[in-house]
Amino acid sequence: MIKRMAAIATVMALVSAPMAWAQIMETPLLQKPSGTGLAASLEEIKTSGLTSSETPSHDISTKINQPGTYGNLTLTLHRFEAAGAFGSQDGPGNIWTHIDEGLDLSSEVSQVAVKQWRTWFLQHQGKLEEILGNSRPFLYYVVNAVSQRGLPMELALLPAIESGYNPKAYSPAAAAGLWQFVPGTARSFGLQNTRYGDPRLSLTASTNAALDYLSYLYNYFGGNWLLAIAAYNAGQGTVSAAIQQNVAAGQPTDFWDLNLPEQTENYVAELLGLAQVIKNAKAYHVSL
Repeated sequence: MIKRMAAIATVMALVSAPMAWAQIMETPLLQKPSGTGLAASLEEIKTSGLTSSETPSHDISTKINQPGTYGNLTLTLHRFEAAGAFGSQDGPGNIWTHIDEGLDLSSEVSQVAVKQWRTWFLQHQGKLEEILGNSRPFLYYVVNAVSQRGLPMELALLPAIESGYNPKAYSPAAAAGLWQFVPGTARSFGLQNTRYGDPRLSLTASTNAALDYLSYLYNYFGGNWLLAIAAYNAGQGTVSAAIQQNVAAGQPTDFWDLNLPEQTENYVAELLGLAQVIKNAKAYHVSL
């Protein structure tokens, strides 16, 4: 039952009609060769009437209890699961396979801090399972958005560090949503509050804005993803100042050589440690 409700949440999060402020982005779905795979199942949902603009509510129970829709949704979910969406992590259509293949930043990192965070996740598998469970309704959209732009898959894991993949997370610093945008940065990347609500809480709008922001930081820091991710946490100015300090002292300017806030150092190390656990899940006996 838990698995079925998670699957329902995944489907509805992907295909529900976006609110007025959400930027619509057509992303190619991860596909299996068979026409009954994930893409075909999602296309069936889109044409089944479940995404009608006449149903503004995003409440799952409201949608599945509408007359004539439950049977179609149940049939589609059978096909969705059969396509490998929540099956073996080694399956060709499984989302974790695509994440594994795109983890480029963490595979060669052997820093002590990364090892410590990797060990922490393995010793706190209850917390790891909670984060992975939270991610299920949103992961397909995020992974497809990252994949379409050709970005490293570690970025798809960033909401796990930012918010525990909780779309309603708020911080004392007024950050909100999966990607924890603060109001000022949110406005700079098109997430302006309107009478319809806070777009930082939108899966589509916040994901597109976060990837725009991370891509901007990547280009600003000369094509260095670790510096971009650090700046996403600490701010562009903080990382720039640390680089300038090292340049003045004749020191290297790689992320690991910079004098950054401890929180930021842990932030990057935690992300890479999580990515290493995902990459080696079978060896660590972690079920995805």
